[in-house]
Amino acid sequence: MKNVTKSLLMVFAAVLVCWNASAAFAQATVDIPVAPGNFDETVPWDQPEIDETISVKECISEAEKGDAVAQIELALRYYEGKGVDKDKEKAAELAKKSADQENAKALYFLAYMENSAKNTAQALGHLKMSADKGYVLAQREMGIIMYSIGNYKQAYQWHLKAAKQGNVLSSYECGAFLLAGQGVKQDLKEAVVWLRKAAEAGFTPAQFELGVCYAQGEGVEQSFEESFKWISKSAEKNHPRSLLILGMYYIKGMGVDQDVEEGYKCLVKAARLGSKEAQAILRQLNSRNDDED
Repeated sequence: MKNVTKSLLMVFAAVLVCWNASAAFAQATVDIPVAPGNFDETVPWDQPEIDETISVKECISEAEKGDAVAQIELALRYYEGKGVDKDKEKAAELAKKSADQENAKALYFLAYMENSAKNTAQALGHLKMSADKGYVLAQREMGIIMYSIGNYKQAYQWHLKAAKQGNVLSSYECGAFLLAGQGVKQDLKEAVVWLRKAAEAGFTPAQFELGVCYAQGEGVEQSFEESFKWISKSAEKNHPRSLLILGMYYIKGMGVDQDVEEGYKCLVKAARLGSKEAQAILRQLNSRNDDED
């Protein structure tokens, strides 16, 4: 394509002369929830992690004595075939013994297995028991489920419990709820606190939304430099909306030195990733270049 830089400048002068961050971000609604929203989704829940500080030998010895922690740790090893022969029936048996002693991790693991087997009612019961006992993955899943059935207040409360234990997804969700005032009174400053926690942990949607907050001056002092910084991070992970906005920032010289060619590259990448806005802009660019040929 000849005279790309010149054409880009002409197109954006003609088509996007009135473009501003508020208009662009007005369509950049937050995603609640990011994770699967329905309880019986085919996408599996996170499996609880094995505690590697406990040896297989110790697990076997203590599990035989009835220790609930050893039982669930041995169950997870049987489930994965890690250090022992894979045996899901043995895993379920040990998990049940541990859960009978009200071990929160075991209760969640039972729910995890039951959900995988589509035993929804049993899974929900064990999940709720685990969440009530403070198991962070169970609290997060309860938040997702409550959102899926329209109980936003409970969804926020469960995500808040998980976020306070450091769960990254729930930190993002708390920020999203607070931004929207959904299930909780709107509080933009508090929303930014939670979004920043998730963004600093590398969670892509949170990085984008934090960039939006800086562009809009919502909960923070408006700063296109900070907006560019956070949206650049999410764009690095091929987030289409981030690439679209980043392209516009480069072309307009907002928060960064103007670089039309770099902006064009961002728009092309966003378009290839499915951004309809970027596709529309590039169609206009191509049409303008065809007219010049």
